[in-house]
Amino acid sequence: MFRRVPAGPLDVLVCSAGITGDSLPTVEVTDEEWRRVMSIDADGVFFCNRAVLSGMVERGWGRVVNIGSINGQAGQYGQVNYAAAKSGIHGFTKALAQEGAKAGITVNAICPGYIATEMVKAVPKEVLDKNILPLIPLGRLGEPDEIARCVVFLASDASGFMTGRYQMVSESGERFEIRKLISKPLCVSPEPDSTVTCCTASRTLRGTGTATPGPARSCRRTGSL
Repeated sequence: MFRRVPAGPLDVLVCSAGITGDSLPTVEVTDEEWRRVMSIDADGVFFCNRAVLSGMVERGWGRVVNIGSINGQAGQYGQVNYAAAKSGIHGFTKALAQEGAKAGITVNAICPGYIATEMVKAVPKEVLDKNILPLIPLGRLGEPDEIARCVVFLASDASGFMTGRYQMVSESGERFEIRKLISKPLCVSPEPDSTVTCCTASRTLRGTGTATPGPARSCRRTGSL
């Protein structure tokens, strides 16, 4: 999935890449569309985690944060592939946490609600205003920075006694369902170079399969992204 480059040890991995497909009933989802979403949303988490775990075990310390979705818990009409992939992250995180615990590696997941990302912003405004925002008591989308602060905590020493957790970051009153169908997809896929950010040394694993070094900056030492 990606090639190794001499960029130093990796202490923190954040798997945040994700795409959705067309909002289609299950019987209309093609094999290709199923595999496309699963390959990024589920396979990507597995391959990235597998690539970095050995080094974390050797050093006796590591932090893994996988990004799921509220739709992996509540489901969503026309999103069986996306919901299945994000739900799978839940079980994957809990299983891997048991493997990594004795080596000083914590593995947790964050389950965001509706966040103001490019993917959610692609939802037609009339659908957002009528079908989504009224279900959120605060009346607004969450901000990416609000998710990032949770990631920072889970990537720091402060979360050292937490592992195998699936943290919900959403309004407690949200009912995540959209009952009214529309004629076009609710979401669109991000650009092909969707990124998975690795906090340590600000490295990025790109969908193209490359890892590039950035300014040396360790989440382990600073507790910030």
